[in-house]
Amino acid sequence: MLERAYGRKAPYPIPDSELERRWAAVRAVLAEEGADVLLVSGATLDSGGYVRWFTDIPPNNTSTVLFPRTGGMTWIASGNPERPGPAPELCRGIATRLSAPFFRTIHCTERYDADLAVKALKDLGAKRIGFCNLGRMDASFYRHLVDGLPDSEFVDLTDRIDAIKAVKSEAELVYVRAAMDLHDKVLEATTAFIRPGRVLGEVRNDVYHLACELGSEGQMVLLLGSAPMGTPCIFGPFPEQNRRIEQGDHVLVMLESSGPGGFFAEMGRYWCIGEPPRALVHAWDAARAAALAAADACRAGVSPMDPVRAANAVLADRGYGPEGRILGHGQGYDYMEPPALLPDERLRLAPGMNLAIHTTAASPEANAFSCDNYLVQPAGGATRMQRMPQELIVL
Repeated sequence: MLERAYGRKAPYPIPDSELERRWAAVRAVLAEEGADVLLVSGATLDSGGYVRWFTDIPPNNTSTVLFPRTGGMTWIASGNPERPGPAPELCRGIATRLSAPFFRTIHCTERYDADLAVKALKDLGAKRIGFCNLGRMDASFYRHLVDGLPDSEFVDLTDRIDAIKAVKSEAELVYVRAAMDLHDKVLEATTAFIRPGRVLGEVRNDVYHLACELGSEGQMVLLLGSAPMGTPCIFGPFPEQNRRIEQGDHVLVMLESSGPGGFFAEMGRYWCIGEPPRALVHAWDAARAAALAAADACRAGVSPMDPVRAANAVLADRGYGPEGRILGHGQGYDYMEPPALLPDERLRLAPGMNLAIHTTAASPEANAFSCDNYLVQPAGGATRMQRMPQELIVL
């Protein structure tokens, strides 16, 4: 059980020993690759996981971290150059803090942080620079970075870093389990929020508030939907949550939130206001069975497509089409991280990976979505981490 660190700026800090484990593993990669420094960027709490993984600090607007093979890190973020953040108390392993008043929505500032990075890399004497996941890096930043360092070589180390980051240590699993506990408590309490006459957005507000009270950091994917039973219930984001719940409806709530300390989980359930029809029960049973088949196929060393094939075989056997969305993905400081259960994923499954698996069985009369987290084990399939039963909830 995680306890809040009162009297400190960070309420649930990761242990120093865990940060040191990560740093040592990355420095070994840099040494093997002959790289002088690794550069990572991130913008928000829910998609800034590389930055947080190195520092235990969520990104501020857009933040960049320079992680050298030797010595302390450089942190670059939007702010006052005379008073750069973050607070010194938070800066474990960070030797230099640099700030400039840049914002991605203000075009004239597009090169401010790149100019800081170029100067810092020159000061470090970096000739071979590793980067991690160009998809996290703004185009303007990357262009000015490369133009400003014409004599440097850039190398993509994403796969090497992801192979370390995706496998959760015992210290990290404490935080992962806290996130699962949060989801269990919130969705168990959601039964009290759902009743005829309420608007979906009101239910969303209750779920959001409770999640924050239990340790969520506030940025979350919170999708809801409702529809009369006998018709498909499809979830949607906030602009689509203005429908009023009626007797005979079923309501879908999917919460994907960080827990205390910033690790993500996700979970989805249906609440039926009345007895569910056979089509919904059949679809739910199929979606749940497909998810469990996928989890059983999540074995150490296998391709991420093995669980996809296992799930789709169950769906086909039950009379449903294959999963058209991403079937599942890793979770950590990002709500979606490698490995993705997709054909192009290069990372094979390994013990300690936290996978969100979500399967859908759809027909003209019903749409069922099963969503939970599973932990890949050293032997056998992945085991479910939440405790809330996988069943339709009848009110």
